[in-house]
Amino acid sequence: AECIYLGNISSEDQLDRVQRRLADMDIRTQRADVAAGDLAGYAIQINPESSARVNEMLLQNLANEFNELKLKKMHCEGLQLP
Repeated sequence: AECIYLGNISSEDQLDRVQRRLADMDIRTQRADVAAGDLAGYAIQINPESSARVNEMLLQNLANEFNELKLKKMHCEGLQLP
């Protein structure tokens, strides 16, 4: 299965803010431990059942609000989960 990851998050505080913003939109997430790819720092995996709610507009708004945020789609096992 393919999952959406949001990464390049610089601090735990910012990670919490991104997760709260997504939770407000009824999008379930979990922390991901980035082990590969070009995502640095902290990362969030969007649960597959919530992926359908994620669209370009939502991602653009998040990217505007959280400057460094990067999106990556890859196999769910692509990152090491804690």
